[in-house]
Amino acid sequence: MRILEGRRRQVEERREGLRNAVARASSSFDRYTRQLHQLGLESSEREVKWLNELIAAEHVAQGRAEQT
Repeated sequence: MRILEGRRRQVEERREGLRNAVARASSSFDRYTRQLHQLGLESSEREVKWLNELIAAEHVAQGRAEQT
């Protein structure tokens, strides 16, 4: 569980960095570079969602294990 939560923190930090970079410099980037940054941001968002789902499933599994 700690590994998943640690990974989520790392990805969230990377995602925020990408958001800031896109917001700061989007007007100075060419179209390809903007799209590349956007792709990285979307990928990070999907990974955070996926990690959140894994963590939630682990919480459910731990709850079931404690009940038995």
